[in-house]
Formats: sequence, C-alpha cells, structure tokens
Amino acid sequence: MKIIKAKLVILLISLAILLSLLPLVSSSKTPYESWSSVSDSLILEFNVSTLINVDFKSDSSLLKMLNLSLSFFPRTDYRQDNIVFEVMPNNYEKGKDLIFKWENPKEDSYSIKINSKVKTINIPKKITDKITFPINNIPDEYKLYLEETELMDYKNEAIVELASQLTEGKDDLYEIIFDIAVWTHHNINYSLETLTAEASLPASWVIQNRKGVCDELTNLFISLVRAIGVPAKFVAGISYTESELFPEKWGPHAWAEVYLPGYGWVPFDVTYGQFGIIDPTHIKLKESYDSDKTSTSFEWLGYETDVSSSGIKMSTNILDYGTKIPERIILTNILLKDKVGFGSYNLLETKIKNLNNFYLPVQLSVSKTMKLDGFEPLTIIDPTTKNILLKPLEEKSVFWRLKVSDKLAKMNIYTFPIITYTDFNESASINLVSQNGEVVFSSQDIQTQLSILTENTEEAKVYSKKVDITCSPKKQGKQGYYTDEEIIINCNLKNNGNTNIDSLNVCTNGECKNIELKISQQKDVSFIKKNLKEGQYELLITAKNKDISKVSKINFIVEEKPKLRINDIIYPKEAAFSEPVLIQFTVFKDTKSVPNNVSVKMFYNFGSEVWVIDRFLENREFTITIPSYQLAAKANNFKISVDYYDQNNIKYNTDKEFTINIKELTIKEKMILYYNRVNSDPKLAAIIAGSIVFLILAVVISRMFGKKKR
Repeated sequence: MKIIKAKLVILLISLAILLSLLPLVSSSKTPYESWSSVSDSLILEFNVSTLINVDFKSDSSLLKMLNLSLSFFPRTDYRQDNIVFEVMPNNYEKGKDLIFKWENPKEDSYSIKINSKVKTINIPKKITDKITFPINNIPDEYKLYLEETELMDYKNEAIVELASQLTEGKDDLYEIIFDIAVWTHHNINYSLETLTAEASLPASWVIQNRKGVCDELTNLFISLVRAIGVPAKFVAGISYTESELFPEKWGPHAWAEVYLPGYGWVPFDVTYGQFGIIDPTHIKLKESYDSDKTSTSFEWLGYETDVSSSGIKMSTNILDYGTKIPERIILTNILLKDKVGFGSYNLLETKIKNLNNFYLPVQLSVSKTMKLDGFEPLTIIDPTTKNILLKPLEEKSVFWRLKVSDKLAKMNIYTFPIITYTDFNESASINLVSQNGEVVFSSQDIQTQLSILTENTEEAKVYSKKVDITCSPKKQGKQGYYTDEEIIINCNLKNNGNTNIDSLNVCTNGECKNIELKISQQKDVSFIKKNLKEGQYELLITAKNKDISKVSKINFIVEEKPKLRINDIIYPKEAAFSEPVLIQFTVFKDTKSVPNNVSVKMFYNFGSEVWVIDRFLENREFTITIPSYQLAAKANNFKISVDYYDQNNIKYNTDKEFTINIKELTIKEKMILYYNRVNSDPKLAAIIAGSIVFLILAVVISRMFGKKKR
C-alpha cells in the first residue's frame, strides 16, 4: 500500500510540475502557441487618426493657413513593409513626416486618418562575419546618431565608467552591444513610477536610480552604446504585450537600433529582452537621434483663432499569422547526476547549437517547479533566464546550479521533469530523480565541478591599447604668431582600443598633464606657450605610460609684429613755379612678418596720391612728380601716411610730414594758382559761384528799379 501511495505522489508531483512549465499563452485566436515569437511574419492592420479642432473666437476671426505635421505612421525597412497605405485627406507631402496643408480653411475641425496593412518579418539581420571593435571611419550619414543630447547624456561619468567595464578586453562589436543590452535589461527595473506626460528622464538619472519605462531604458542603452563610439538611434512604435501592467495588449513602445558596419541598423529592445532581433508585433512608426515624444505639430496663421489636437488614436489587429519558423537551434540537457539524495546540489548543462551561418541571439530559460506544501522541492539557484549570443554554427554550454529540498518525505521517490526552452519555443527536457540514500553533493562540490567545466569555455580577452593624439594651435590656419602672443596648443586624445587607459602622461617641453581615458573616450589637453622668441619652432607633444608611447608634432613660426617705416624722403625745400616738383621716399619693412592690405598715401594742398599693396614683402621706393600749378603760393604742406594690418587684422599707422616752399610768383602765376585752388576746393568754388550769382541778381534788380523811376 505504501508503494502504491508513493507512485501516486510521484505521478501527481510530475503532473503538477509539468503543467507549471507550459507557457501561459491563449491559443483560442491563434493557429499555434507562442505566435508572437515563432511566427515567421505577421500581417497587421494598423490605423492612426487624429482630429484638429479650430476655434473661431469671434465673427471677425480669420484663418488664412493651417499646417499639420504627423510623424507617427508605419515606416519601411528590412523587417517591415507597407502592403496598404491609405491617407485621408490626400493633400499631404510624404517625407520624414506627413505634412498636411490647408489654405483659407473654413471648417471647425479636420480629421486625419491613416489606414494601413503592414507586413513584419521575424528574421534577424544575417550577420555572418565578426565586426572588429573599435570601429573607425564612420560614414557621415551615421554621425548624427553619436550626438550627446539632453536625455542621452552619455558623457556622464557613471555612464562612461559602465560602458568601459562592459567593453574592456572585447573586440567583437556584436558581442559588446549584446552585453550592454543584457546589462540594461537585467539591471534597470521597468517601473511606471517614472511615466510622465511631460518628458522622459535623462540616462544619467536612469543609471543612478535603476528604474524607468521603455523610453528611459532605451535612452540609457543608446547612451551606453554611443559612449563607446557606436551610432544608435531611438525608435518609437507600437507592440504587443501580455503584461498585467497594461489593460490594452497593443500599445506605444520604444526600442533602439544600432549601426553595425557592413550590415546597417540592427534592432535591440532592452525592455522585452530582444537583442539583435525583435518579434513581429513591433511596428516602427518613428525614428530619431533623440527620444522626442512629440508625434504631431501644427502651425497656423490667423486672427482670433486657436487650433488644438485631440491626440493620436491607434488600433492594431492581426490579419495573418504567417507560418511557424523552423528550428534555429538544437538543445541538449545533461545532468551531472541523474539521481541525487535529498538536500543535494546538482548541475544542469544545456548545450545549445546554432544551426545557422550567422550570429543568433537566443533567450534561454529553465522551468521552475511549483511549491509543495509551502516550499520549493527543486530550486534553480541561478537566474532562470539567460541571454546568449551564438556565433555562426557555434555550440555553447549554459549551466544552472540546482538544489533538491531536504524537506521531502524520505519514504518517497521524486521525479522532477526539467525543461529548457528558448524564446522561439525550441525546447529540451530531462528528468532528475531524488530519493533517500542517493549521493548528496555539497554546494562546494558543484562549484568546483562548474569551475572545471567552464575553465576553457570562456573566450580569452584580447586587450588592445591604442591612443590617437592630434595637436594643433588654437588659432588654426595662421601662418605664424607674434612674440607677445599667448600660443594655446590644443591636443585631442582618443582611446581607440578596447581597454581603459590609466595614468597617461601628456607632455611637452617638461610640462606634463596626467589623464585617464575610458574606452572610446576623448579628452582635450591644452598647453600655453608665452614669451617665445622670434624663430621657427617644432613642438613635440608626447602621450606615454608603461604600455603606450605616441607623439604629435606641430610646426609654427614666431615673429615680431609687422613694422613699416617711412624714410629717405628726397624733395626740394624750395621750388620754382615753372618747374615740376619731384618727390621720392622709401617705405622700409623692419620685421620679418608681412604686413597686409597696405595703403600708402601722400596728401598735399590741392591733391593726393594713393598706392595699395596686398602683401608688403620688401622695402619699396615711391616717386611722384607734381606739376607746379597744383601747388599753393608760398608754403605747401605734405603728409605721407602708411596704414597696414597684421595677420590678426589689427591696424597700424605711421606718418611723416614735410614742407615745400614756392618762390615769389608773378601776377599771372598767382591767378593760375588761385584758379587751381578753386578747382580743387568744391566749397570755395561754391562760395565764389554763389557770390557771382548774387552780384548778377543785384545788378539786374537795381536796373529794373532804375527804369521804373524814370
């Protein structure tokens, strides 16, 4: 009788445990279980609508123009295609957004509707080759997705430190991004406490508080990825969930896409734990370099008029479930010991084999048993779900430590069916039997065995220590500097390896600055040089520690400020009216630096002369011959003025003055000179002309009055 009872207990426990392992999936509306994961594609009916309300406040209200920009609509990419895309009304322009325009609108409201049928596929990007990290020569079109923003503040110290920890010693880019996604998924709690209508919280807040909603988890993930120099974008859309937190199964969602050179954008959903592939319930509606919640915006031109939106309404229905995807992997379970005693520890090894010639991300889980009389008969010590990235055709082993309860009835024999399964519903099972009298392993026994089995399975890390240094003067493009200038040398140092760089000494001429560089981190170091003497300089800046030695070289010239001098002026101190006056002078260049935009001017009583030289390279002689009739009687004052600029566009001036006297003039010569003076002086000419006109008028008027008297 006792034997029959024991068999019955075993049967009931086995049945209960087996039932607890089955996925909680409703199959009443679907052709097969776990459809959201294992469908090779879905055809989804997706509709978007919004209503624009116009409030005409008075009889004199006027609305001349109304524009609406709608950014939420199904996109097209490698995993998503629009079979049907109907927009009402049809007065729109399609680009990054849908733009609707109305001229002189009269209605109180305008409805926008998008009816679409979207096909999504459940196939990962087929990345067949290793992508070496770090990456260089990122195309310009992707550089926008490296920007730091208010919400993706990846230069935060905690983010930089964590990104370096997760990356150090690794050189496979896909594995690195995968590990960052795994960390984010397992260490940041999904919490509706942070859900606000105003704005998302920045990544620095999320990493400090370890909680957030999907867009905030995604912000942190993107920040960690950008911190190591890899472009990543924010994607907003809609997806399916069975979470009890949400009354509606379809709702707004956010995930990321990461740029992998040679393969383009690859999706990562750190909220759902889908890394490198996302299930076909995800519909992409918008993508951006930053997480912007705005889905509609509008502008209008009018008088006493307000415009508002009723918000975005979305609905999703499944029209076709596609077919079940074929097996991608093979699972095999192995127990260290098939039979153990009560209270014993044990070790489960699951071999997982990738059947594809491309990288395959897998979420692997192990079943948990139901409680028996308030305790767990079999405890899984390690996390029950693990994320694994398999290389093409690779086989890996995943281990779980188990413990059989010591509270089990000693007269019974217990059979524990253990099932391992993937997110794509591939599975394998094995039975663990426990009864009194079997071998009992301690925790230390299992830990020792685990160490032996994993000793050679972990890939050796390859550390690359590489620093690039680029130095240049702060004022680039200058040909030289002046002796009284401060010369600021800016050096940019970037860690282009896959390990942190500690205690890096950046030095020049005995002046040193010590810095640390996290992986992919850049820092600027500046040196100030003062009171340098005139000459050519070659400055060496070194970056060194015990593992690295790099040199940057810059060349520059230091000169005295430009200086021009007027000298060797030759002129007659006294000249006769009948002879032209010859004047010669030289402008000397007293320094090596070249003056620019030089203007040499000579001013005298009734005239002037100007010479313009773009670049004054050497001493120059100037000669001018002035006809005597252009001079004034007696003393003539001359002024030579030179204006010039240095390379900083600072103006300089130097002047010289002298006088030439004219010998005693005849009456005829005086009249000629007076005539010249009038011609050369518009004011004087105007005064004389005015006086003549006045005299003529006076004569005419006096004659008219004289005739009347007679």
